[in-house]
Amino acid sequence: MISLQLVGRARQAGLLIEPRDVFRHQTLQELARVARNEPKESDAPPQGDLEGSDHPLLPIQARFFSEDAGERHHWNQAVLLIPKSRLDWAVVEVTAAAIVAHHAALRLSFEEIEGVWRASYGAASEVSELFWHRSGIRDAADVTAVASAAQASLSLTGPLLRLVGMDLTDGSQRLLLVVHHLVVDGVSWRVLLEDFAAAYEQIQQGKSRVMLAPSHSYASWGARLQAFGQTEQLAAELPYWLERGAQAELPCDDDAGIDRVVDGEEVSLAFDAELTARLLKEAPSAYRTQVNDLLLAGLARAIARWSGIEQIVVELEGHGREDIFAGVDISRTVGWFTTAFPVRLPGGSADDATLIKSTKEELRAIPARGLGYGVLRYHGTEAQRDALAQLSEPRIVFNYLGQFDSSFSESAPFRLAPESAGPARSNSAPLGRWLSINGQVKDGELRLSFSFGRKRYQRKTIELLAASYETAVRELVDHCTSGACGLTPSDVALSGLGQGELDHLALEWREIEDIYPLSPMQQGMLFHTMHDGERELYVNQVAAEVRGVNAEGLRRAWQAVSDRHAVLRTGFVWRGLSGSPQQIVYRRAEVPFVEDDWRARVADWDEAQLEAALADVSRQEQAAGFDLSRPPLQRVRLIRLGDDRHWLIWTHHHILFDGWSSARLISEVMQHHGAGRLPALQHRYRDYIAWLQNRAGEVSAAFWRDAMARLDQPSFLSERADAGSCGHGALTRELDAGLTEKLQQFAARERVTMNTLAQAAWAQLLRRHTGQSAVCFGVTVSGRPAELAGADEMIGLFINTLPVVDDVAPQQKVGAWLRELQDHNLALRDFGWTPLYEIQRLAGRPGQPLFDSILVFENYPIDHALTEKNQQVRVDKTRLVETSNYPLFASVGLDKRFRLTFNYQRRHFDEAQIARLQHAFVRLMEALSVDADRPVGMIADRDPADDVLLARANNTRCDEPRRGLIEQFESQVRSCCDGIALVFGDEALSYGELNARANRLAWRLRDRGVGT
Repeated sequence: MISLQLVGRARQAGLLIEPRDVFRHQTLQELARVARNEPKESDAPPQGDLEGSDHPLLPIQARFFSEDAGERHHWNQAVLLIPKSRLDWAVVEVTAAAIVAHHAALRLSFEEIEGVWRASYGAASEVSELFWHRSGIRDAADVTAVASAAQASLSLTGPLLRLVGMDLTDGSQRLLLVVHHLVVDGVSWRVLLEDFAAAYEQIQQGKSRVMLAPSHSYASWGARLQAFGQTEQLAAELPYWLERGAQAELPCDDDAGIDRVVDGEEVSLAFDAELTARLLKEAPSAYRTQVNDLLLAGLARAIARWSGIEQIVVELEGHGREDIFAGVDISRTVGWFTTAFPVRLPGGSADDATLIKSTKEELRAIPARGLGYGVLRYHGTEAQRDALAQLSEPRIVFNYLGQFDSSFSESAPFRLAPESAGPARSNSAPLGRWLSINGQVKDGELRLSFSFGRKRYQRKTIELLAASYETAVRELVDHCTSGACGLTPSDVALSGLGQGELDHLALEWREIEDIYPLSPMQQGMLFHTMHDGERELYVNQVAAEVRGVNAEGLRRAWQAVSDRHAVLRTGFVWRGLSGSPQQIVYRRAEVPFVEDDWRARVADWDEAQLEAALADVSRQEQAAGFDLSRPPLQRVRLIRLGDDRHWLIWTHHHILFDGWSSARLISEVMQHHGAGRLPALQHRYRDYIAWLQNRAGEVSAAFWRDAMARLDQPSFLSERADAGSCGHGALTRELDAGLTEKLQQFAARERVTMNTLAQAAWAQLLRRHTGQSAVCFGVTVSGRPAELAGADEMIGLFINTLPVVDDVAPQQKVGAWLRELQDHNLALRDFGWTPLYEIQRLAGRPGQPLFDSILVFENYPIDHALTEKNQQVRVDKTRLVETSNYPLFASVGLDKRFRLTFNYQRRHFDEAQIARLQHAFVRLMEALSVDADRPVGMIADRDPADDVLLARANNTRCDEPRRGLIEQFESQVRSCCDGIALVFGDEALSYGELNARANRLAWRLRDRGVGT
């Protein structure tokens, strides 16, 4: 109810939120992130244009007409109010007409035609039929007598609303509003009272037209529900509801027929203010429950003790205004939307924790908060209606109405009157369920009524139940406020973890904010970090010389940004889980921030000594690694080199975020450092994880099968694996401005990106070194889907490594090839979320590498991020350290000049090899940019030094007489008899041994008549 009130009032202020948002984002800050300003399109007619049209009965209305209701016209809801300021009854009369004109449901009439009840919209009733004025009322008995007459005066054919203005002899006033329950519910009352106050004020001010907040019509909602009843989506709920039929009959003292209103009685129960406060404010935090969860868990325990029934089915009610139709706003629509549905409560004899958790999960599993049950029961197919009609009805209805104290604020123009508003139903009306339990908080105390009929129960029997209920709720509240805590699967639905796995994790749950799976790239990084056993693997570093920073301000800014982004408070678990690893978001993670003062030390150092010392500190920071199971996975060291000169070292694990996120994080830190605040966070990394879970794999699988079909074998640049070498190396080169401009101009002419040009050069490099016509290498895509709102603003690891297969024909022109390569890159980005291990499986190489080199085009200059949000900060130089599990990770980027950094594993490459590969790559890029019309087969990485070497090796000119092959071999035997001439497997032959074997073979052939 409160959520709908929030939604309605937000929309009056021009802000759009959904009721589900209130539950998902439970602080005002979080709710502000999802509030929207754009209007939604309305496909419903104005509520004033419905005269003469039929109204499709809602399920709750259809239920009303299908059951015995006694005198149907006398089935009302009413409020009796005392105005805080004196009312002008003439204005009230006009206000009543305005309210009926605005809310079409109040103009409905109901009629039974040939045994079928139908509803239609008519014209508004005359004002004299809507409003009564009564004066000379002496006391409470007179007030109730007038109210009782009004309660009995409504008719199903109209009017369905009656307002009564009362002038008492003591000078006070009363305002009674009576509405037939067919067109009003709890939410509607709040809307009616707010609209009454607004309309009254406008009319009193003399405004010619009353303006009230609009919303979709009651009729349009009913039509949608009837159509929804025929859908496959709703049909899928039927098995769930069939399992909720009552299994055990509730015991009773006697069964003497149908109890009616005249037979009704109730037992009252009130919790003191202390227990109520603990129930409302403290207990829910233990297991992240709502108050209703605890009250129903208490009911399950009380029923078990009172009746011996372990599992009981009760009927719950919901407000019925669920977010199942996109773009529909009924937050301020008046009508009877209530849903009623069965819920099976778990065994009441379970221990406290188990009972609370199981009750909570049962309630969270209800589809669409129970809306579908009534739709299937009254608007489903004939078979569906018949199946649900066979179920035993619940004997207990439970309804917690919330905190009534908040219904009337200090600024409200009314307060509740103390007198009775008269009987809302006639004495002949049946009571309905055997037991009706209603609870609400009033004056700081939870008050419950246990209503029953005397034909079935004795009062002392229900008193025993009420006492048992009070004891059960007190036990559960005591448990929840004793330090107990825990999570249930619905709290971390993205994770897919069951209750057993959550309990097995044995985490300090009060510290945990969320749990969800890893992205594909995170899974890969976690696997290689655990499998390869290198502490430095994927430990990245940003270092920069900065001026204009305040150390304490920077510390606060870094912590503020880390508090702001869940991914910066994340650790990872993988042990003890039956499925995939999970990331655990903690509520708080203190960022290690170390300050060093080197001013005295550096006074006598030259630049080389300073560089060496800084590099040594950076290596130590990186070598320390991280414990991935617990955040933070980042740390900051700030070394003061002068009064306004610092060396900043930020070490972090790549599993948290990609390069784009790194730059954004630094930008936010600097913005906070300069301004002391940041704008509200709109989107979170978990949104991306949720997006990933909704991807359809069939189309992606077809794409990658086709893409990988062209690859015959993997492409490897590395030819060795030296176990004696370890660690990582990096070689950076920056092209001169002239060559950079030449490459840019060529790419622009051919309408391709510099990234595409770099990929083409890399493909040619692989062809040259592997001898393969079809080559494969890895590329890193941004992974930020355009359809995911705010993807470009999120911080997290979005990138993914994908294979690029290229089998260009040698005769293909360079320009056409580049454009084809770019088109292929664009196509694979549509499926860029696919895990690499899945692509390996589709390529027929499950768990086996397709390539050993990846090419990354980076466009997130860190130095810009350090200064763009804080003009006081100046950056002199930056240094980046990145590592990867791939033998060769080539990072290229473009700022003022084209730069390339080859990060490599020393056990696969030495620096000389990397230098040759880097030179060859640059030569190939230059060769590609010479002429777009050249065939690809003509592209080579010609190096003048190689030409000289080849010329020398191929210079076979000799002025001496040429000797034959046999003579040359015999000469070699004489000069190097013991030298190794031939190696095959583990066997080696010297020149002498080879010559002896050759001679033996020659004599054997000659003996058999073979000659030369």
